[in-house]
Amino acid sequence: METGETDRVVGRASCRVLRREEVQILLRYADDQVRAALPYGRKAVLAAFRDGMVLKVMYAWGLRRREAVLLDVADWLPNLHAPELGAFGALRVRRGPAGPAQTTTRVVLSLFPWAVTEVERYLSVVRPLIGGPSGATMWPAARDGRLSTKDLSQLMAGYCAAAGLGTGFDPHTLRLSYIRHLLEDGVPQQLVRDQVGEADLVGFSAFED
Repeated sequence: METGETDRVVGRASCRVLRREEVQILLRYADDQVRAALPYGRKAVLAAFRDGMVLKVMYAWGLRRREAVLLDVADWLPNLHAPELGAFGALRVRRGPAGPAQTTTRVVLSLFPWAVTEVERYLSVVRPLIGGPSGATMWPAARDGRLSTKDLSQLMAGYCAAAGLGTGFDPHTLRLSYIRHLLEDGVPQQLVRDQVGEADLVGFSAFED
């Protein structure tokens, strides 16, 4: 299969699932943008680092775009069953309402140590330079205080196209890829359901081939 050819998800013709090597291509491209921003000054470098980091977190914790937007620095939690991950063993995830409904919360375990290392670096080196109180948003933006769901959609589509992965991608691609990769690794379906906040995985049956 050539790069850019991906499995389509049943029921979501506009979304595609990235293979592991395609995720790596995307995240390497994001890292390259930090270096590419160097001639444009500190503000551009910090923004590029933030943009790459939000994509890594969305994939490594299987987040919906709105869940990612609502993340605050204070949402990271320790996991007594994974002390090696320190203060980043789990993540408190809020699914904010589009209307007046009450916000729901779940805790997502950190399953990828490489991603925890990336988050630690971002919060210790980059996030303090962006500014704001310690419990503020993970993804500050000058315009509205934090990145928007529209920002994430544009970021994902632009980076995938520029990285040579093709078009038709949105942030949900990362969530679907996370689910598929966990199932491929033999993670119990109940744990996968708990991680992504889904009552069942019927809509993701294409991942069980």
